[in-house]
Amino acid sequence: MKIELDTMTDTHSQSFFGEKVGFIVKSNRKEEPFIFLQCIRKKKDGTWEKPSLSEGKIVRLTIEEIIQVIDVFSNKTSWSTVHKYKEKSTRIAINWDKDNQGFWINVGPYSRIIKFPQSEFFRRLLKHLMLEKIEFATSGEVQEKPPTIILESSNEITKVEEIKEVADQEEKPNVKKEQKDVATVSARVKKHTEKALFLVFENGLESWMPRSTIHNEYDESESENSQDFLIDTCY
Repeated sequence: MKIELDTMTDTHSQSFFGEKVGFIVKSNRKEEPFIFLQCIRKKKDGTWEKPSLSEGKIVRLTIEEIIQVIDVFSNKTSWSTVHKYKEKSTRIAINWDKDNQGFWINVGPYSRIIKFPQSEFFRRLLKHLMLEKIEFATSGEVQEKPPTIILESSNEITKVEEIKEVADQEEKPNVKKEQKDVATVSARVKKHTEKALFLVFENGLESWMPRSTIHNEYDESESENSQDFLIDTCY
C-alpha cells in the first residue's frame, strides 16, 4: 500500500490520543531540522491539559532521533534517550510490547501504547517528515541561533528576556547536545516589524519577541484578541 502525501505542505500537526494521554506530532516549517512532540493528559476532573496554560510537555526531536523512532516502529525494537537542560532532564523511551502487540511511547511522566493501525500511521508520518527535513533542512545555509526566552512560572509568564547569543561550538564526538524545549503562551500582537513581534501577555507584560523563536502559525494583523504562540524556552 502506498500513501501519497502533499510534499508542498509546509506544516504538519497530527494527534494520537488515548483515553488518558495524547501525543501531538508537529512540524512548523519543513526547513527546520526537527519536529515537536507535544504530550498532554486528562486531568481528574475529566478535562485535558492546556498547553496555553503551560500544561503538558513538549520535546524537540532532531532528524537523527526521528530516524531512531522510525527504526523502532519498523523493526519492533526499542530506543531511549535523555534530553537535558541545566538540572532538569526528560527521559524519552519507545519500545515494542510483544504481549500487547503495540509500541509504548514514554516522554517523562507521559506514557501510552499505540497499536495498529495508529502505529503504522505514526511511522509513515515520521518517515515523510524525515525525508522532508533531509531535503529542505540540510541545505548547508547558516541559520541564526535564536535568543533564549525564560519563563519563570509554570502557569503564566512573569519575566521574558533576551539572552546574548553564544557562538556555536563544534560538537565533540560522543557528547550529546542539550535539547531545547518550547512552551505555548497566550499573547496579543500590539505591533510588528519584519523580524519581531511586540507582544502583550495575559499578565500585562509587554516584550519584543524575535520571529525566529516562534514555531507556529499566527496572524500578525490580529491586534484585538490573544493568540497562542509556541516559543523557545528554558525551564
